[in-house]
Amino acid sequence: VGVQIVPDTTETIEFDVYSGYCGLGQLITTHTGYVSSNLAVTLNLLTEINLLSILSSVAAGDLVAIEFWSRTEMLRLLGIRVKYA
Repeated sequence: VGVQIVPDTTETIEFDVYSGYCGLGQLITTHTGYVSSNLAVTLNLLTEINLLSILSSVAAGDLVAIEFWSRTEMLRLLGIRVKYA
């Protein structure tokens, strides 16, 4: 599970990611997670920020909400990759 980004320059980015997930009919706050970190990135290099630590209890059929914040001036967020196994 990860967020894919493409940086507009080579730098160290700061970011926060909040998550909430649950089954249908449950509160979205049934399971929550948070991570705050820095990551060295390279201009135009597709990079994935791993979210496994905040989504480790996701079950089949759960609905997931992700909130991504960055103090970086320009950052292209491409999407969220989820591979359920």
